[in-house]
Amino acid sequence: MLTQKYNPRSLFDIAGNSEAISLLRRWASSWEAKNPASKSVFLYGSPGNGKTSCAIALANDFNWETLEINASDKRNATEIVKILSHAIYFRPWKTRTLIIIDEADYLTKGALHALESLIDESVNPIIIISNDQYAINKVTDYFKTNSLMINFRKLDSKTMLKVLSNIAQSECLSIPDLNKLIDYSSGDLRYAINNIDNIDVPPKELTDNIFSVVHKIFAGNWDGDISDVDFEFLWKVIKYNMPNFYNDIYGINVYEWLSNIDLIMDKVYTNYGGKLSYRFWRYIITSLKMLPPHQKTSKIEIPKFESYVNIQESDVDKLAPRFHMSKSKTYKTLKEFPFLLNLPKRKTYKTLI
Repeated sequence: MLTQKYNPRSLFDIAGNSEAISLLRRWASSWEAKNPASKSVFLYGSPGNGKTSCAIALANDFNWETLEINASDKRNATEIVKILSHAIYFRPWKTRTLIIIDEADYLTKGALHALESLIDESVNPIIIISNDQYAINKVTDYFKTNSLMINFRKLDSKTMLKVLSNIAQSECLSIPDLNKLIDYSSGDLRYAINNIDNIDVPPKELTDNIFSVVHKIFAGNWDGDISDVDFEFLWKVIKYNMPNFYNDIYGINVYEWLSNIDLIMDKVYTNYGGKLSYRFWRYIITSLKMLPPHQKTSKIEIPKFESYVNIQESDVDKLAPRFHMSKSKTYKTLKEFPFLLNLPKRKTYKTLI
């Protein structure tokens, strides 16, 4: 993904939040001088504005080792103490270990209090990262009084345009309206970069073939021929347009039908090293060949980036068990596929075709 490819390696590569970065660098320098200003730093602000990237880049700049944990996966006191204990009491020879605790919003009350004691005893610097400082402050005011609090603000449009333009130029992407993408991203650079990877305009002859196939699929008279189309792109077009043509598929809510196939695809990707087998594509093709004629009429469109959606913690809590995913992965999935928020309350195990 482009977010990984263009992930900054140094604090000098970070876009925006120059004041926050300066504070972070001075804090790290105080550790190097063996007179730390505080044992820990608390980075807070909305998603996608560079908090985690800054923490990792800081470690690179100071040649520190890193121990990174995601609190949405390891959230109770026992797990936190077990994972951090060694790094809290021992430092590497001639360097330090930067302990990074990401998504601290998900830590339990017990884990937060255990973390307080660990910070007090730590011989290594600690960075706590949170999207919602107020949720933590409701539990404890320790961090507000004992940690260096650094606010990462949403990136302005000018900064985002510069970053996205450089990426588009480097990747030879043709982006029709970067300003619209920036507006929809609402200061979330990670979200914008994820979508710039998906909205490149395909050649017209490709879209014409895709439109023809999708029309046949939704009309219920497709023969399964994919010789002239990119099937992965065809599937994106189908997913994007299907809710505008169907309410349900053989009694299964259309969002449930799509999400079931996406969950299967995710498992296949995981089990087969990131590749979808020909046999699996034939299964999808068979499912599409058996679709009934569309129930609604609409215009078929090329997938565009989704408008910015604010994913609530309650949405993540509700859907993570259903998706059999960690809360962190559920959050990222919902950001990429917001239509999953519209799943019906009941859980369906009916056949997909």
